[in-house]
Amino acid sequence: MKQFPDNILFFGCGNMGGAIVRGWLNAGAASQKFHGISPSKRSMPTGVSIYANAAEYKGKMPPPDIIILAIKPQMLDGCSDDIASLLAKDTIIISLLAGIDYAQLKALFPNNSLVRMMPNLAVEIGKSPIGLYSDDADIRPMMHDICSPLGTSLWVQKDEYMHIVTALAGSGPAYVFRFIDALAEAGASLGLDKATSLLLAKMMVDGASDLANASPNTPNELAVKVTSKAGTTAAGLAQLDHQDALRKLMDKTLKAAHDRAVALSKLS
Repeated sequence: MKQFPDNILFFGCGNMGGAIVRGWLNAGAASQKFHGISPSKRSMPTGVSIYANAAEYKGKMPPPDIIILAIKPQMLDGCSDDIASLLAKDTIIISLLAGIDYAQLKALFPNNSLVRMMPNLAVEIGKSPIGLYSDDADIRPMMHDICSPLGTSLWVQKDEYMHIVTALAGSGPAYVFRFIDALAEAGASLGLDKATSLLLAKMMVDGASDLANASPNTPNELAVKVTSKAGTTAAGLAQLDHQDALRKLMDKTLKAAHDRAVALSKLS
């Protein structure tokens, strides 16, 4: 982490903020670099300084190098004055807020460099895709350095694409978790005990994901490679492929999440 800052403040200390801090701590960062503003410590690891409000932080600390917005999106308008009171001219604002677009952030904080960042909880183990958008090209090397321990960062060309990143990469783990659960339940319904079925489902998804990442083949090509004509895999795939059922379900799933992100943007 070549350019890791000395003072990072999380405005809001929920699950995502805690996961990001743990990802950085796992990479060797010192807990003293991290601070949070929240009425409760919630998900932040031991060693992170927590302040009840902006005034308490200002009374004890200088302006942060980076402030990470990790509150609920609908809280931003009510908190914007407190956030602005914490900023120095060179403070970088990183927003994790789904549905709050870049123009809205710029209107609230016109004098600071801004980045929209959309990770998922896999930041804690360094395996999250991280969608990024900013109109400040100079900020990219620093963002690369601080995101590297958390996963793989991907810059999008338009701010509106962040709604898609949110639906696919940000919300995506929940879809996979539901798939694992459904797969395990199906195995149990055929006679396996639930613990064995769940373990098989989790290990299978983990291995398949690693194989997809390591292979030069597309996922569809890999599916063909592991399918014998008229065999067991072919019989199972026939159910998923019937009337394009799986693809249509995922289309509807991502569209629902995307449309909700757009709606949140309009509401705010």
